[in-house]
Amino acid sequence: MEKYGVPDIPALILAYIAGFVDGEGTISIRRGSRKRLRASDGALFEEYGASLVVTQKDRTVLEWLRELFGRGCIIQVKSKWADQYDPCFYWKVDYRSAVEIIRAIAPYLRVKKRQAELVLALDEAKAEYLLRRRPPGFGFRAGVLPTPPDLLERYRALCVETQTLNGRKVINV
Repeated sequence: MEKYGVPDIPALILAYIAGFVDGEGTISIRRGSRKRLRASDGALFEEYGASLVVTQKDRTVLEWLRELFGRGCIIQVKSKWADQYDPCFYWKVDYRSAVEIIRAIAPYLRVKKRQAELVLALDEAKAEYLLRRRPPGFGFRAGVLPTPPDLLERYRALCVETQTLNGRKVINV
């Protein structure tokens, strides 16, 4: 039976994965890569979503994670100093899939626990928005409406906090 939309994985394995993410991973909230869209009334459409990345020099564990969860992609990082360093790979999962995996490992996280809490808070805020939005057919595309300003500010604050916790310079959000 699936829990949180991910395969039924024993707690011991989830705890191992959480330890791996604590040591080699990044849990963050990022603004969507699409350009900002404008509705006819000038309202902005901004997307914020969860991201889970695990980096390794050996792609074996990353392939196991992708196979275990059935999600994400493995990308080789190319460096301009490739002749001096071993290749590096990362497993990346975004948006809904990232939330589901983070929810499954959250009870076992130690170092990245706060980032996980922020991602789950974003998911909760998005669920709240879905309950508040108008019927389909309004807005830029059928069923898509600008995010209300109060929720947009909440999304931005969550994004900034994950960037700060991850030791990143806060970028234009």
